[in-house]
Amino acid sequence: MVSPELGSLHRNLQKQYHDYLTNQDKQKRNFHITIQNKVEAFVAKSLQQELRSTFEPFCFTADGVHLWRYLGGPWEFVRTYRFYGSIVGE
Repeated sequence: MVSPELGSLHRNLQKQYHDYLTNQDKQKRNFHITIQNKVEAFVAKSLQQELRSTFEPFCFTADGVHLWRYLGGPWEFVRTYRFYGSIVGE
């Protein structure tokens, strides 16, 4: 289950930052949680097998998202978007 507000927030951010987005970032989002990133395929498949037997879907609440800009290696923090409140940082 995905919150309708999450999709709306994503579309609004895409509109606001359209000129700065890559083609990949301009696509519709498949919201998910990443457990591992940039690991060898056999490592990822091994963990997936291990987690598959015990994983149960769950719900959680998030109070906002952080927006970061990729600078070809390091990441630069841009701002925090709170779901219930004002925009923080810049």
